[in-house]
Amino acid sequence: MSQKSYEVFQAVENKANLLAGYWKDEALKLVDYMSSLLWGSSQVKERLIGYSEQEFLTRLENSLSVLFLRFARPVAETLIRGPVNSDTRSQIVKSLGADVELIDNYYQGYEPAFRVLKKYVKYGSDLLFNSNLRQQVLGVTEIAKNVIGMKVDTVIDLADQLTPPREVVTFEVTNDINAFEEYLRHGIFEAAGFESYCIQ
Repeated sequence: MSQKSYEVFQAVENKANLLAGYWKDEALKLVDYMSSLLWGSSQVKERLIGYSEQEFLTRLENSLSVLFLRFARPVAETLIRGPVNSDTRSQIVKSLGADVELIDNYYQGYEPAFRVLKKYVKYGSDLLFNSNLRQQVLGVTEIAKNVIGMKVDTVIDLADQLTPPREVVTFEVTNDINAFEEYLRHGIFEAAGFESYCIQ
């Protein structure tokens, strides 16, 4: 496992552990409340949590880690590991196969450019800000306005040969990271059923 992969894995583990701890605490509050409604019955906790709170926490952590890795990995790999129109991106999409299409079923955001991950991966931020391309690929002429972290007033024309390469790279990387956040919030967290936790 490369150092970068290990760092991503650790970040996912940390988020899963944090979220699992929060859910365990909330589940225990709910169990206490339900038990009080049922005259202090210990069976409520045994049936919902099990005999060990630590075992319950471990199950939650494992489930969340698997969920994050299953849904987030294809999105992160396709957006972060290679630039738009590169062989690297094409190879990643090919190697992931159907996994790349998995998130499409769960995306609940309003931006048409993100409804099909393969399209965004192929065209990048041009699919958000180039009205001609949006019309051709998405059938929408208006440029994107309400995408997390993206500022319409700082859009640069990636095809403009006069734009310094550093600006082009910075713009692309920034928008790919913002796109990843959009997919996390409106796809991956939505699939997991904890969009409200993400908002907090």
